[in-house]
Amino acid sequence: MRKMKITEPARETSVLAETNVVVCGGGPAGIGAALAAARRGARTVVVENQICLGGCGTRGMLNRLGPYHNQKDIILGGIPWEILEKLRQRGMAGPPTATSPKDWQNYWLVFDPFSMN
Repeated sequence: MRKMKITEPARETSVLAETNVVVCGGGPAGIGAALAAARRGARTVVVENQICLGGCGTRGMLNRLGPYHNQKDIILGGIPWEILEKLRQRGMAGPPTATSPKDWQNYWLVFDPFSMN
């Protein structure tokens, strides 16, 4: 297969921000990555093409997180744990419970999707 090239005319583009890190996507992983980078001193910006941050948890109204356990122990830490703790402090989520999938009411952590906005 031969390589094709496309020549585009030169244009001037405005720079909105000078950053060290650009995170594409404001879902849970993107927010965690942006927080981690900013906490290490990087000038960080999050680019999100939807109407709000939070991914499917907010925009999709999926109100279950996790599971944050291996059916015996809680296995969550770092930034996700911090976010969960903030939700719990605001009364927007309950505590994670290590349980069997048969205990479907406690297996997943229920939270208020509006609280992640």
